[in-house]
Amino acid sequence: MLARAHAMQGRSYYLAGLTDRAKPHLDEADRQFAAIPDRWRLRSSLFEFWGRYHQIRGRLDLAAGQLHQAVRIDREHGDHRALLIHARMLAAVLSEAGRPAEAWPLLDEAAAVPRADARNLARVHMVRGWTALRAGYPADATYWAGVAHAALGDPGTTAYGRELSELRAEIATVTGPADHAAGLWAGLAHEAMTNNHPKAAWYIQRSEQCRR
Repeated sequence: MLARAHAMQGRSYYLAGLTDRAKPHLDEADRQFAAIPDRWRLRSSLFEFWGRYHQIRGRLDLAAGQLHQAVRIDREHGDHRALLIHARMLAAVLSEAGRPAEAWPLLDEAAAVPRADARNLARVHMVRGWTALRAGYPADATYWAGVAHAALGDPGTTAYGRELSELRAEIATVTGPADHAAGLWAGLAHEAMTNNHPKAAWYIQRSEQCRR
């Protein structure tokens, strides 16, 4: 389906940091989907893609609006798997936007989805950790990081492992000591450089900030 192809191409571009190249494909996917009736699952996915696109560009209110639509569709159609993902993504945006009171119920809803797989649940717990940390509760953030690690088992150097390591590094940045936090960020930087990951420079910057 052409609409889905455009949506996926747009997603590929924004995940690579090429947001200007992503937008035309997402716009075309919107136009294509408008002519297709009863494609609610694809429409939910497109709202997800637009939400992530706006989040990457720092437009958190727009991101939240798109993800609210995805969550609404998932709830209406009882799509538990998609709801787990989209409720967590919406909560992450709300947490980042300084709206933790709105994030917590979504995280509870996501965690209660039946037959949820361990990795997606771990991501819910990581967002719980970020939300607690941003709200000023580092001890709670540490607890949720531990719950996420238990759900993942040994995440290794997967994307899940990197996300968990970022959370732990940020907790250490808040709680100290500074040398420990700097070391965690440096470890992330080394791994990112080894794997040619685009966040390597940001990890180095965070490590240097901790040493000042």
